[in-house]
Amino acid sequence: MPRIIAVVAALLLPLAPAGAGGWSDRVAVPRAAEQEVERWPSRSRSAARITMARYGMPDEVNEDAMVWRANGPWKRTTVHRRAWLRYAFGAEPDCVENTVAYEVPTRSLEDLSRLDGRITADPARAELSSRAGSESVNYLILNLADEIVNGKRTVAEAKAFRARILRLADSGKSSPYLAGLLFETGPAAFSRASLFP
Repeated sequence: MPRIIAVVAALLLPLAPAGAGGWSDRVAVPRAAEQEVERWPSRSRSAARITMARYGMPDEVNEDAMVWRANGPWKRTTVHRRAWLRYAFGAEPDCVENTVAYEVPTRSLEDLSRLDGRITADPARAELSSRAGSESVNYLILNLADEIVNGKRTVAEAKAFRARILRLADSGKSSPYLAGLLFETGPAAFSRASLFP
Protein backbone atom coordinates (compact mmCIF):
# COMPACT_ATOMS: atom_id res chain seq x y z
CA MET A 1 0.00 0.00 0.00
CA PRO A 2 2.80 2.54 0.75
CA ARG A 3 4.20 2.02 -2.78
CA ILE A 4 0.75 2.80 -4.29
CA ILE A 5 0.54 5.97 -2.20
CA ALA A 6 4.05 6.97 -3.31
CA VAL A 7 3.16 6.43 -6.98
CA VAL A 8 -0.04 8.46 -6.66
CA ALA A 9 1.86 11.20 -4.81
CA ALA A 10 4.51 11.23 -7.53
CA LEU A 11 1.84 11.69 -10.19
CA LEU A 12 0.35 14.64 -8.32
CA LEU A 13 3.66 16.49 -7.96
CA PRO A 14 4.67 19.21 -10.37
CA LEU A 15 6.81 17.99 -13.23
CA ALA A 16 10.52 18.62 -12.96
CA PRO A 17 13.03 18.77 -15.83
CA ALA A 18 14.99 15.56 -16.28
CA GLY A 19 17.98 17.02 -18.11
CA ALA A 20 19.49 16.56 -21.51
CA GLY A 21 21.10 13.66 -23.28
CA GLY A 22 18.15 11.86 -24.83
CA TRP A 23 16.32 11.29 -21.57
CA SER A 24 12.66 12.13 -21.03
CA ASP A 25 12.15 15.90 -20.87
CA ARG A 26 9.91 15.91 -17.79
CA VAL A 27 9.01 13.29 -15.22
CA ALA A 28 7.39 13.45 -11.79
CA VAL A 29 9.85 13.39 -8.88
CA PRO A 30 8.74 12.36 -5.36
CA ARG A 31 9.49 15.25 -2.99
CA ALA A 32 11.29 13.07 -0.41
CA ALA A 33 14.01 12.22 -2.95
CA GLU A 34 13.99 15.42 -4.97
CA GLN A 35 16.30 17.34 -2.66
CA GLU A 36 18.96 14.63 -2.68
CA VAL A 37 18.85 13.99 -6.42
CA GLU A 38 19.25 17.70 -7.23
CA ARG A 39 22.91 17.47 -6.14
CA TRP A 40 23.67 14.58 -8.49
CA PRO A 41 25.34 14.81 -11.93
CA SER A 42 22.84 15.25 -14.76
CA ARG A 43 22.86 11.68 -16.15
CA SER A 44 22.54 10.08 -12.71
CA ARG A 45 19.84 12.60 -11.78
CA SER A 46 17.94 11.81 -15.00
CA ALA A 47 18.24 8.06 -14.40
CA ALA A 48 16.94 8.49 -10.84
CA ARG A 49 13.96 10.53 -12.04
CA ILE A 50 13.10 8.02 -14.77
CA THR A 51 13.31 5.16 -12.26
CA MET A 52 11.10 7.06 -9.78
CA ALA A 53 8.55 7.72 -12.51
CA ARG A 54 8.53 4.01 -13.39
CA TYR A 55 8.69 2.43 -9.91
CA GLY A 56 7.67 5.14 -7.45
CA MET A 57 9.45 6.29 -4.33
CA PRO A 58 12.75 4.49 -3.62
CA ASP A 59 12.96 2.30 -0.53
CA GLU A 60 16.31 3.88 0.42
CA VAL A 61 17.79 7.27 -0.37
CA ASN A 62 21.25 8.52 0.56
CA GLU A 63 23.80 10.87 -0.94
CA ASP A 64 25.32 8.12 -3.12
CA ALA A 65 22.39 5.95 -4.22
CA MET A 66 18.67 5.34 -4.42
CA VAL A 67 17.47 1.76 -3.99
CA TRP A 68 14.17 0.09 -4.93
CA ARG A 69 13.43 -3.44 -3.70
CA ALA A 70 11.16 -5.97 -5.45
CA ASN A 71 10.33 -3.52 -8.22
CA GLY A 72 9.01 -4.96 -11.47
CA PRO A 73 11.10 -8.01 -12.46
CA TRP A 74 13.96 -6.91 -10.25
CA LYS A 75 15.04 -8.08 -6.82
CA ARG A 76 16.68 -4.66 -6.50
CA THR A 77 17.34 -1.57 -8.58
CA THR A 78 20.03 0.90 -7.54
CA VAL A 79 20.68 4.22 -9.21
CA HIS A 80 24.16 5.37 -8.26
CA ARG A 81 25.17 9.00 -7.99
CA ARG A 82 28.65 8.21 -9.27
CA ALA A 83 28.65 6.51 -12.64
CA TRP A 84 31.27 4.16 -14.01
CA LEU A 85 32.58 5.49 -17.30
CA ARG A 86 32.98 2.57 -19.69
CA TYR A 87 34.82 3.86 -22.76
CA ALA A 88 34.69 0.44 -24.40
CA PHE A 89 30.94 0.91 -24.74
CA GLY A 90 30.99 4.58 -25.66
CA ALA A 91 31.05 7.36 -23.11
CA GLU A 92 27.71 6.46 -21.56
CA PRO A 93 28.02 6.43 -17.78
CA ASP A 94 26.88 3.28 -15.99
CA CYS A 95 24.71 4.44 -13.09
CA VAL A 96 21.69 2.06 -13.18
CA GLU A 97 22.22 -1.31 -11.51
CA ASN A 98 19.55 -4.00 -11.79
CA THR A 99 19.72 -7.19 -9.74
CA VAL A 100 17.82 -10.46 -10.13
CA ALA A 101 17.58 -13.54 -7.93
CA TYR A 102 19.69 -15.99 -9.92
CA GLU A 103 22.07 -18.73 -8.91
CA VAL A 104 25.12 -18.58 -11.16
CA PRO A 105 27.05 -21.86 -11.27
CA THR A 106 30.70 -21.40 -10.32
CA ARG A 107 31.77 -22.75 -13.71
CA SER A 108 30.08 -19.77 -15.42
CA LEU A 109 31.65 -16.96 -13.38
CA GLU A 110 34.71 -16.53 -15.63
CA ASP A 111 32.59 -16.56 -18.81
CA LEU A 112 30.29 -13.87 -17.42
CA SER A 113 33.23 -11.65 -16.50
CA ARG A 114 34.58 -12.05 -20.05
CA LEU A 115 31.16 -11.17 -21.51
CA ASP A 116 30.92 -7.82 -19.77
CA GLY A 117 32.72 -6.14 -16.89
CA ARG A 118 29.41 -4.63 -15.80
CA ILE A 119 28.12 -8.02 -14.61
CA THR A 120 28.36 -8.93 -10.94
CA ALA A 121 27.51 -12.45 -9.82
CA ASP A 122 27.16 -13.12 -6.11
CA PRO A 123 26.84 -16.89 -5.58
CA ALA A 124 26.53 -16.49 -1.81
CA ARG A 125 23.41 -14.31 -2.17
CA ALA A 126 22.19 -16.03 -5.37
CA GLU A 127 22.17 -12.69 -7.22
CA LEU A 128 23.12 -11.57 -10.70
CA SER A 129 23.48 -7.83 -11.43
CA SER A 130 24.29 -5.59 -14.34
CA ARG A 131 25.24 -1.92 -14.15
CA ALA A 132 24.72 0.12 -17.31
CA GLY A 133 23.42 3.48 -18.44
CA SER A 134 19.83 2.27 -18.62
CA GLU A 135 17.49 -0.49 -17.57
CA SER A 136 17.12 -1.63 -21.19
CA VAL A 137 20.87 -2.27 -21.57
CA ASN A 138 20.78 -4.20 -18.28
CA TYR A 139 18.00 -6.37 -19.72
CA LEU A 140 20.23 -7.12 -22.71
CA ILE A 141 23.30 -7.95 -20.63
CA LEU A 142 21.39 -10.17 -18.18
CA ASN A 143 19.53 -11.97 -20.97
CA LEU A 144 22.85 -12.79 -22.62
CA ALA A 145 24.32 -13.86 -19.27
CA ASP A 146 21.47 -16.35 -18.86
CA GLU A 147 22.10 -17.71 -22.36
CA ILE A 148 25.78 -18.24 -21.55
CA VAL A 149 24.97 -19.95 -18.23
CA ASN A 150 22.55 -22.28 -20.00
CA GLY A 151 24.83 -23.05 -22.97
CA LYS A 152 22.75 -21.27 -25.63
CA ARG A 153 25.60 -18.93 -26.67
CA THR A 154 29.34 -18.78 -26.26
CA VAL A 155 30.94 -15.61 -24.89
CA ALA A 156 32.09 -14.64 -28.40
CA GLU A 157 28.59 -15.17 -29.83
CA ALA A 158 27.02 -13.16 -27.00
CA LYS A 159 29.45 -10.26 -27.51
CA ALA A 160 28.74 -10.15 -31.25
CA PHE A 161 25.00 -10.33 -30.63
CA ARG A 162 25.20 -7.56 -28.00
CA ALA A 163 27.05 -5.27 -30.43
CA ARG A 164 24.49 -5.94 -33.17
CA ILE A 165 21.49 -5.28 -30.87
CA LEU A 166 23.03 -2.03 -29.59
CA ARG A 167 23.73 -0.86 -33.16
CA LEU A 168 20.12 -1.63 -34.13
CA ALA A 169 18.85 0.18 -31.02
CA ASP A 170 20.92 3.24 -31.96
CA SER A 171 19.14 3.26 -35.33
CA GLY A 172 15.72 3.13 -33.65
CA LYS A 173 15.00 -0.60 -33.88
CA SER A 174 13.62 -2.54 -30.92
CA SER A 175 14.46 -5.98 -29.57
CA PRO A 176 12.87 -8.21 -26.94
CA TYR A 177 16.36 -8.48 -25.43
CA LEU A 178 16.13 -4.78 -24.50
CA ALA A 179 12.50 -4.85 -23.35
CA GLY A 180 12.44 -7.40 -20.53
CA LEU A 181 13.92 -10.51 -19.00
CA LEU A 182 13.67 -13.54 -21.29
CA PHE A 183 14.28 -16.02 -18.47
CA GLU A 184 12.83 -16.89 -15.09
CA THR A 185 14.40 -15.61 -11.90
CA GLY A 186 14.32 -16.99 -8.38
CA PRO A 187 13.95 -20.68 -7.51
CA ALA A 188 12.97 -21.70 -11.05
CA ALA A 189 16.21 -20.20 -12.35
CA PHE A 190 18.17 -22.05 -9.67
CA SER A 191 16.94 -25.45 -10.75
CA ARG A 192 17.35 -24.74 -14.48
CA ALA A 193 20.90 -23.39 -14.14
CA SER A 194 21.90 -26.37 -12.02
CA LEU A 195 20.86 -28.80 -14.79
CA PHE A 196 24.07 -28.00 -16.64
CA PRO A 197 27.19 -29.38 -14.93
